[in-house]
Amino acid sequence: MVLSIVVGVLYFSRTIPTTGTVSDVKSVGCQIYADPGALVNLTSIQWGDVPPNSALNLTIYAKNTGNVAVNYTITTAAWVPILAPTYIGLNYDLKGVVNAPPNSVTPIVLTLSVSPNAPVNTNFSFNVIATASG
Repeated sequence: MVLSIVVGVLYFSRTIPTTGTVSDVKSVGCQIYADPGALVNLTSIQWGDVPPNSALNLTIYAKNTGNVAVNYTITTAAWVPILAPTYIGLNYDLKGVVNAPPNSVTPIVLTLSVSPNAPVNTNFSFNVIATASG
């Protein structure tokens, strides 16, 4: 009698491709909104009629759209008439917010001040520049 042993190994394999990136890319970004829920983009500000020797406050909202904490600054440019900053000023208050984390919304109170000696019946315009740095 002949004894035969058959040994068989069954197996199945599947290859799963993978990809990735080793990176520490940091991005800084912000968007400005008219509301604290960050739903309405702020595209312009209408100050309206502002009498001499007065101040107006307006709260805008900056959302950190980057992936690192940021600090905000506000500057102005392109004043019309060119001498307007001698009698009109813009200040801002971040209400103590520093290092705003990603996706956070920060209220920024803008204060437009008009000096007592401002010429009346004078139209003005300027750009508000919100900068996020991280």
